[in-house]
Amino acid sequence: MSVRGWIAAVGTLVMLSGCGYQLSQSMRDGKQVTLSIPYVVGDADGRLSLEIVRAVSTLPSYRYVPYGGEQILVVALADSREENIGFRYDRKKDGKRKKEIVPTETRLFVEAKVSMVDATTNECLWGPVSIQETTDYDHFYYGHHEVNVFSLGQLTDREAAKEAACAPLNQRLAQQIVDLLQTCSL
Repeated sequence: MSVRGWIAAVGTLVMLSGCGYQLSQSMRDGKQVTLSIPYVVGDADGRLSLEIVRAVSTLPSYRYVPYGGEQILVVALADSREENIGFRYDRKKDGKRKKEIVPTETRLFVEAKVSMVDATTNECLWGPVSIQETTDYDHFYYGHHEVNVFSLGQLTDREAAKEAACAPLNQRLAQQIVDLLQTCSL
């Protein structure tokens, strides 16, 4: 066996043992597995759930179905927080600097727990696996209500900037979940 063959074999064994996943019969036959994705626990507006469905729908090995799938992808938000990471001195109306500092840059942090369940036996096939993602965004401390889409929130009020930053955060988290699905389904 060539060096490439050994590396591929060892890599496959490591990925399979890392997820603790056994191949289903439909995967061995080369057929698509139907996958249901319930609403993400803790996803208040449903945007993360939508991004996961979009991302999973691009996979050739899975076919998303709204209900009644052979497997169920269970996702729950375990942690969601923000922390101020950038500051500046506040200014008076005449432009003079005050002694107080105000936040101007914030980091969003999200952690999700992901599991795969066999819908027939209700057996956990793998997981829960923890996935984390962050994004940073700039904002005014005092508000203008227009979003600068080129900077993901720069020079906008905090809530509008956060709203703009959540879309790419959800997309990256969904992509990590798809990458996990591909790894654990080999």
